[in-house]
Amino acid sequence: VASGATLAGARNIAGPGTINGTLLMGSTGGTTVGSLTFGSGTTIGVAGNGGIGILSAPTVTLGSGTRTINVNFDGTSADRVNATGANGLTLDGTNTINVITGGAGWVTGSYPIFGYNGAIQGVGAGSLALATGTGRHAVSIVDTGSSVNLAVASAGNLIWKASTDAVWNTTTPNWELSTAAGTPETFQPQDNVVFDGTASSFNVLLDSSVGPAGVTFDSPSDYSLGGAGAITFGG
Repeated sequence: VASGATLAGARNIAGPGTINGTLLMGSTGGTTVGSLTFGSGTTIGVAGNGGIGILSAPTVTLGSGTRTINVNFDGTSADRVNATGANGLTLDGTNTINVITGGAGWVTGSYPIFGYNGAIQGVGAGSLALATGTGRHAVSIVDTGSSVNLAVASAGNLIWKASTDAVWNTTTPNWELSTAAGTPETFQPQDNVVFDGTASSFNVLLDSSVGPAGVTFDSPSDYSLGGAGAITFGG
């Protein structure tokens, strides 16, 4: 795939491949029979059509240069690239990981994003850097010895209380953490938010745009959201 070009859809690559453009695999990923090399400037989307995907090849090389890797994360698993051959994974250069959270937001756990056999070649996991904001959650990239994982320590869910008023923004303490009931909290970007039946008001006013990681409605009462703002996932 040449620089600036896009390979999209469910793909099985029959032979070695070099990607210098954008790779967007199908909703479940794909396989290659031979080696797979991602050149500098590549954008990688294992499940480019959404969902969670796995891309497998005997050898996978991310050499010198820079790349962007979009990783879908649904709270139970994440997109993964597997190098199935012995010592088949090379991680070098600077590789930016952009995590795209699903409706569940950040969920505590350790989720493989690269799998390998033997030893990683090159710099290894140190070549990977998170670009996604994580709010009050602790998210890191760790090498387990057989996989490189997205490690998530969730701070819990933010529960809507309308403690002060009915405005959802980043300055008004209208929330409580599920892990610290009774203590008013303000919303932070990338929080997991829950609207349940315990709020003082079910009419929520967005006076600015907000970026939660996930939103859950679990209430016997209907909620109404309005205002000039918007909900934008991913930041």
